[in-house]
Amino acid sequence: MRLAFAVAVNVDPDILVVDEVLAVGDERFQAKCLDRIRRFQEEGRSILLVTHQADQVRAVCDRALVLDAGHLIADGPVQESLRIFREHLLDDAIEHDRAGVKSNVSIDTITTPSGSFDVRSGAGLHFDVNITSETAYSGNFVLEIFTRSGLLVSRSDAQGSPVNLRPGANQVGVDLAQIPLLDGIYDVNVGIVDSHGNTVIAWKEQGATIQVIYDGREGGIVELGALIQQQ
Repeated sequence: MRLAFAVAVNVDPDILVVDEVLAVGDERFQAKCLDRIRRFQEEGRSILLVTHQADQVRAVCDRALVLDAGHLIADGPVQESLRIFREHLLDDAIEHDRAGVKSNVSIDTITTPSGSFDVRSGAGLHFDVNITSETAYSGNFVLEIFTRSGLLVSRSDAQGSPVNLRPGANQVGVDLAQIPLLDGIYDVNVGIVDSHGNTVIAWKEQGATIQVIYDGREGGIVELGALIQQQ
């Protein structure tokens, strides 16, 4: 697959079809592939990316199609198609629920005590995730933060934040002790996965939007707080 990609991008194609090639190779190879794809985009070429990785779709695409057994179930903007993709995965999980394998869980709202998700760079933020579960269920909580351009800023370990849900309404509190991000708007995705981190039980795409205010002049995404000293 690595050789096929190398050949494809060196024959000067008008349309490049990339079928799961970014799933192979090490990080350096994947980074080179993405860099080459972005160069093609800048040249105005068409790229068809086939993948199961939502992060790659966010990073590369401006339109997304979702297929199920060869049938088109979504065609539109990336965020909307990813939402439908996630919901379709949840439908599969609900089918397992009916067989008594998993619990039916839904993420309802994300709220803050102040009602605002505006925060200054370096400050902390607390928000509550309101969840409804039909039965008692033990799983793991997942948090993702993305830039508006689709760049992943942070993702929590899918096996590192266990939650024990009761039947009915539940609330999970999230404390971000410090947000070292620079000025910008960031999307928050939250979800519940099984205890192994393999199956999505509930998901909310763009459940909240964080507006970070930064007074400095630095560029980039993160404030490192570097201290420069001349020796």
